Amino acid sequence: MKDYKQGLEKPRIQGLNADNEIDLDQLGSSHLVTYARYPGMMPDDVVSPTWLGANAAGDAFDCDGATYLVEDADPEVGLKIEILNSVVRGAEGGEAFYSYKVNGTMSSLRTFCFVGVRPKPPSEGLSAILAVQSHSLTIKPDELESVGVMFIVMPYQAMQPRDVITFTFQGFDEHGTPEQPEIEKLTVTKEHLDNKPLMFTVGKNILRFIDPGTAQVSYSVTFADGKSLDSPVQNFVVDSGATLPTPLAAPRIAGHTPGEPLDPGKFRDGLAVHIDGYPGMSISDHVTLYWRSPVRDVFASVRVDASTHTVGAIVLHLPVDLVLENQASDVSLSYLFSREGASLQSQSLTVAIDTTRVLSVPLIKSAAPDEEQDHGTMPASKGYGGVRVEVPDVRLPGERVEVHWRGWPELGEFVGELPEGDNSLVVPEEYVPANMGRGLRDQSRRFEVAYRVIGNGTSLDSAPYHLRITPLDSAVYPQIQCEGVIGKRLSRSQVPPGGAQLTLDTWAFGRAGQLLNIWVTGPGPDGEPSEDIRTASTPVTVDEAGAGVSAKLSKEFLYKLTEGDDFTLHVTLSFDGGAFYRKFPTMSITLDP
Repeated sequence: MKDYKQGLEKPRIQGLNADNEIDLDQLGSSHLVTYARYPGMMPDDVVSPTWLGANAAGDAFDCDGATYLVEDADPEVGLKIEILNSVVRGAEGGEAFYSYKVNGTMSSLRTFCFVGVRPKPPSEGLSAILAVQSHSLTIKPDELESVGVMFIVMPYQAMQPRDVITFTFQGFDEHGTPEQPEIEKLTVTKEHLDNKPLMFTVGKNILRFIDPGTAQVSYSVTFADGKSLDSPVQNFVVDSGATLPTPLAAPRIAGHTPGEPLDPGKFRDGLAVHIDGYPGMSISDHVTLYWRSPVRDVFASVRVDASTHTVGAIVLHLPVDLVLENQASDVSLSYLFSREGASLQSQSLTVAIDTTRVLSVPLIKSAAPDEEQDHGTMPASKGYGGVRVEVPDVRLPGERVEVHWRGWPELGEFVGELPEGDNSLVVPEEYVPANMGRGLRDQSRRFEVAYRVIGNGTSLDSAPYHLRITPLDSAVYPQIQCEGVIGKRLSRSQVPPGGAQLTLDTWAFGRAGQLLNIWVTGPGPDGEPSEDIRTASTPVTVDEAGAGVSAKLSKEFLYKLTEGDDFTLHVTLSFDGGAFYRKFPTMSITLDP
């Protein structure tokens, strides 16, 4: 009779995660491997497992009756017992208790588990570590390159230089026996704040040593102020013979057709990489885009929040520098999502990057160069008659060239095609004044001037020239005139009943549709009366732009003013649709009886 006074240990379920869950995606079509180990194991012992619980619908199950002889089982590891895949999957979404009996008498403690990975609430702690060369939390050492597996720590909100990250890789062989852990430290630097990945590497030989087996991988952060925080433990299967689920769909590049070369000239603002929502996408998941190229590898990560979860898609932006530095090379893009207890990788998108055709900036000789490259300033007066834009001789047979004057919306924008055989084009003067700055130093109206080369189904934009136009001096604009004024004095009694005739001569850049205001102010017995003579609600007409503007100063208003004092006529004009009004010279007149 054996002595079981020490009690029977509860059985161990291989692959059970930190939340006591059986990951059915990770299990695949395999049977569930468990181990029974207890003191005093003997070869002729008979072990009977019991699997009981309830599925997601609340239906109870109780599976027992199978028996196993201990025979030559390693007492340090225990007796290997497999539960049929169909039995495990029959309890999906439910809960199970697992135990065993020895020789029909002594029962073990029960191991509790959830069958399937439950939805996780958003995590407030550190994120789980990401294994780049893995899929479904499975690493296949025989398929690895010599470098092994790169483990990435997601950037955390409080990250700062001098934080110390301690990485721990704890491997277990197929019997669950722990190996010597791999421990590394990394000190956060300024380069890590500038998107250098927080990376640790476990070599291929170390992984092969435990193949097949498992690994528990985690990290801790000791902050610069001495406080520390631990990440969750991520459990991996290490098995070169594992059967893996189908990878997620490859990412897509907006504006690019897979299989065709990528023209860098069409992506001057960088690449917008689209990632479709994956099954089970949850708030707080980390999605990491992996750009692999001969020049360098780049990781770009984003955390799934309510907006991305609602839209069901993610867009990550990669700078154009990555494209330009890989001209005439092939690059690959893939992505992984990770959370505690789950991780999947996508298929790769391979992209052949063309050598770009570099189009230099256009030339505007009427502009003086500024300190910053490809920036210049032009006085508005040099825009009389239009502005000539010169383009380098880049046109190939069958191509045409457009000049793009990307100024103030509508009133300051112009697109014109270069004449055949000519490398310059005059932008009409009507597109100049809306782009004038509000003052001599105003930079807010600086705009781009570029050209576009258009071929058969293709187009390529040049680098832009950044032009600033300084405004005309207010003295250039005409002063409004009032009929009957002699020596800056007006006799009210001499004003006709219909009012005094006002005239405004034509002005620089005058065009129909511009907005004009004319009004009068002055002192009176009852305060400072004013009256609108003309408002912007009546745009300038073609005739007025060509011959000047006429208006009437009402005699009734003159009776509201104090005799002997000056009243003033005001004029403002907008070239840009009312966003800003330019002041014309005022006219001050002394009112006589």
